[in-house]
Amino acid sequence: MTKKLLIISSDYISSWIEKGEVVPRYYNPGNFFEEVHIMMTNDDKPDPFLLQSMVGSAKLFIYNCPEPKKFFKKTLGWQPFLMKKWADEAIVIARKIQPSLVRCYGLHLNTFLGAKIKQILEVPFITSLHGNPDVDYFRGRLAKNLKDKIIGKCQEKLEKFCLRFLDHVIAVYSPVESYLKKNRVKSYSVIHNVVGLGLSKKQDYSIDPEKINLLCVGRQTYLQKDPVNIIRAISFLKNAHLTLVGDGDLHDALVNLARDLRCDHRVTFIKTMNNKDLIFLMKDIDIYIYHSINYEISKSCIEAALVGLPIILNDRFGQPAQELKDANFYLVEDSPKSYKNAIEKLLADKEFRMKLAKVSHNYALQNWAPEITEKKLVDLYKKYVSI
Repeated sequence: MTKKLLIISSDYISSWIEKGEVVPRYYNPGNFFEEVHIMMTNDDKPDPFLLQSMVGSAKLFIYNCPEPKKFFKKTLGWQPFLMKKWADEAIVIARKIQPSLVRCYGLHLNTFLGAKIKQILEVPFITSLHGNPDVDYFRGRLAKNLKDKIIGKCQEKLEKFCLRFLDHVIAVYSPVESYLKKNRVKSYSVIHNVVGLGLSKKQDYSIDPEKINLLCVGRQTYLQKDPVNIIRAISFLKNAHLTLVGDGDLHDALVNLARDLRCDHRVTFIKTMNNKDLIFLMKDIDIYIYHSINYEISKSCIEAALVGLPIILNDRFGQPAQELKDANFYLVEDSPKSYKNAIEKLLADKEFRMKLAKVSHNYALQNWAPEITEKKLVDLYKKYVSI
């Protein structure tokens, strides 16, 4: 029997492709499935040729089941019984596919469709969580006004509906466990993102004191990933050069800040970079430096550790995820002074710098090597899919 995976996604995959965020076999780890069907809850039309590597050797199929206009208002805040007509459209598509497994990402409208397909067709159903819904998003720190809080309350009800039908939940980092335990989810596992395919380990740890090369990769977004204090730290270090790869609502402000601090000649902004090129760049970087308010261990930090870079990271208000501590990252307070002191410490003490990188690298190999994380996902899928 042909193993068929039905992915239901709310992402605009075309934007991932444009940014170069194409990870081989991301949707089909280990080439476990022979067919991958991607149903999007939007009108995105990604190029199948450019998307193919993300499903590996599987035959690729793409569908659109777009969320109707003004859906939140029309369904009185995503009431399940008022979304039946839309769900029926997805179920018709799923019947034709006859998937072996339904796979979602997050707990939103895409996962609602997965829950309805599970309910009617009795197909195994798995999602992964890439954030803490009760801390982040519209119920947590990203709720900026009353409208956001109302959306957050409705989102909470939708999450609880989806959780009733899930066979398993993948937490992509350990802090998500608190949300799962709070909601009495019993079948879950912590499996980190599969990254680092084809990377080369850093070999030379010498640093030219006249030009220290630092790298920071991530979306530059308000109340999530804001490297402003990293740029301020760089402004005090005359021989430091920072490359910032990423874009977001803070991008223009960050460019202006570097200019105002008169360090723009030492800060290079790159909005998008192909993942292969990024991994190739990393081996020539001296220090990886990163900021995030989110609790996660980011994909770029995992990649940097797998390459063997020393990593400086803010400590999440003194409450870092266990992975961040176990991986021996240099955790600092989110301030220009702390970042500056950490950079100077790594620059001055080569033995400390190499030890930091070595311990992080070994931890990454044991826990985040792509062959390890891929195997974990394949082993999980085998539990639910008949071979």
